[in-house]
Amino acid sequence: MYRASDVAKYILWRNTADGTPASNLRLQKLLYFAWVVYYKNFRKRLFEDAICAWKFGPVVPSVYYEYCQYAGLPIRVYEKPSYADDLIILDKLMAKYFKQTTSDLVKETHAPGKPWDIVFNNGSGNRQIIAFSLIEDIESRCLN
Repeated sequence: MYRASDVAKYILWRNTADGTPASNLRLQKLLYFAWVVYYKNFRKRLFEDAICAWKFGPVVPSVYYEYCQYAGLPIRVYEKPSYADDLIILDKLMAKYFKQTTSDLVKETHAPGKPWDIVFNNGSGNRQIIAFSLIEDIESRCLN
């Protein structure tokens, strides 16, 4: 199991290396889908950091605050993380998501009946934790 900050740094490095550095908003969506696809494929949690239902979708607060100084600007990570070889499996699992636009990722996480939608509940659940069991149950059925 990894820390969400390590997975985030890998995603940011991968996006920078591909010439498409991610904003914090995009990073949050990619972190969410990384967690989902990793769980779906290995039936193990990628990280244990809380995922919360914020206004703009699922957010890992610890990672959000680590990169919030970038606001909506691209975050570039040029140094390959030392643990990158361990996470290279994400390249294959996340290929679909790395190609999607940020707005498409947002639409997918905000879809009716998805974990964020259920917890956020039109704002009444703003900043509440999305239970991993809810993500496991719903997203495992939804992803191909």
